[in-house]
Amino acid sequence: MRMKTVIVILVVMALSMNLYAQESVFKNFITVKDGRLMDGDKEFRFISFNIPNLNYVEDEFGYETKYPYRMPDTFEMTDALESIKQLGGRVIRVYTVPVKNIHGGDYPTYVLAPGKFDEESFKTMDTMLVLANKIGIRLILPFVNNWQWMGGRPQYADFRGKTKDEFWTDSTLIEDVKATIHFVINRTNTVSGVKYKDDKAILCWETGNELSCPSSWTETICRYIKSLDQNHLLMDGYTWDTVDKNSLNEPSVDIVTTH
Repeated sequence: MRMKTVIVILVVMALSMNLYAQESVFKNFITVKDGRLMDGDKEFRFISFNIPNLNYVEDEFGYETKYPYRMPDTFEMTDALESIKQLGGRVIRVYTVPVKNIHGGDYPTYVLAPGKFDEESFKTMDTMLVLANKIGIRLILPFVNNWQWMGGRPQYADFRGKTKDEFWTDSTLIEDVKATIHFVINRTNTVSGVKYKDDKAILCWETGNELSCPSSWTETICRYIKSLDQNHLLMDGYTWDTVDKNSLNEPSVDIVTTH
């Protein structure tokens, strides 16, 4: 009798995963043609918002908790996505993949160390993608934060005892970032069973948030991302006050942005 119960549970779980996998409202990956974003043969245009807390909650405006970081729950993610949809939005830009601060406390995060990732945290991103597919909101997903908020360039440097300015040129740090990118792009969603690189809810990858990087770093990272994923577009997340002119001529860059 116990064996039958286990079999039934496994069958239900498998059916549940297949159901989620079939629920995506998206038929196409977003592409580019003649300087325009395209959804199939139709131009894709949008106005929307950044929602940094969609994959990681770091706000605690009472400032009463030393390490207020936590993962958003399903209701919070659903509420955010549905709100954007009701406002007529079609896209959300999420914040970067959080990285552990070795000088901080014990709190949840995504990247624990070079090449070491927290599975429970990434399940939050799995759920986020499933909800995005179901509700019909595309996502812009940046990899690296230029700043320390939620963890980024300074934290990657701290792992190796290097400075944040070495981040752009040090071969070890570049490989550490590549390890995170490889893990994310090739991850299989634990809810839907779909690999991230095959997920149509992702509008594009972005190299990072407000990056102050040299063109050589952008070229290296963008070409690496494209070597892993030919389905999705790629946005250059260079700094907020201008556009890197070299990115306009870089074949691996599809979209440029400015803050």
